[in-house]
Amino acid sequence: MTDSIQIHRKKASFILAVSVTSYSVIATYLYNCHQINLMEYTTPIILSIVILTLSCAFSQRFFYRYLIKNNVCISFGKQKESIPPEITQPSDTITAEVEVIEVPTARNDYTDGYDERIAEIEREKAEQQADIMRVMHEYTTYSMAEFLSKDDLITLHENIECFAMGNVIYTNPYVPNSTTH
Repeated sequence: MTDSIQIHRKKASFILAVSVTSYSVIATYLYNCHQINLMEYTTPIILSIVILTLSCAFSQRFFYRYLIKNNVCISFGKQKESIPPEITQPSDTITAEVEVIEVPTARNDYTDGYDERIAEIEREKAEQQADIMRVMHEYTTYSMAEFLSKDDLITLHENIECFAMGNVIYTNPYVPNSTTH
């Protein structure tokens, strides 16, 4: 909460700084070029805004302290339900048996679609992985075609697929049947 208050203070001080700077630039320009003195017109307006702002701040602080200190809860139309005194006092003359009836409640299970959502996420991941692999194969075929033979390209694609699946297999094209796990 203190961070948000600090951010609001920074924003307010920035806005005030920009406002004061722009006011002084405009007032200086109007006075130098057109001999118009804005201080005569704006001083009462600025003073009234400052007085209103300070009075609002002080009244807010006063009411906040008053409400917290006296534990006042303003409900804005929501009334507390009070129990009539007749009901709160036990009656010895009337004894009635109350039959408890269980009302079936509809149970909201928020995890109904969990398995379907997990399957959908896995399917999306598999599609994304397949798209990445397709683009990788296209790129390597396009960019390495002038440097590698067709068999070497196939080996490169196999190594890329194995590396993407987590199986690191190194095939040395210069040594026949060399595979290292």
